[in-house]
Amino acid sequence: MGVTDDFFELGGYSLLAVRMMAEVWEVFALDVPLLGFFQNPTVSGLGAIIEEAVRAAVAVMSDEEVLRRVTEASSDASSTDFKPRRERRGCEDPPWWPSGPCGHPRGLA
Repeated sequence: MGVTDDFFELGGYSLLAVRMMAEVWEVFALDVPLLGFFQNPTVSGLGAIIEEAVRAAVAVMSDEEVLRRVTEASSDASSTDFKPRRERRGCEDPPWWPSGPCGHPRGLA
């Protein structure tokens, strides 16, 4: 799969897209709009959506909060035993997703 290949043309479907966006939420702790992915269903498009969400989140943070989060992310990136966000910080479910324990979507875990 290339960065400009269409997710749906390669066999992707809506429930898989929702599951993928739940993973994006888990890893990046960002509220990323699913509609944006449906409008541009490519790796490149998803990257642009994530970048826009990061910029919006950073715009409302204090300098101290940005520094704390960058330092934390750098520490996580240098770890050889990367764990999903739910395992590092405890159980946090996306506010929009009906989920089970620790962010596992019901019926999809």
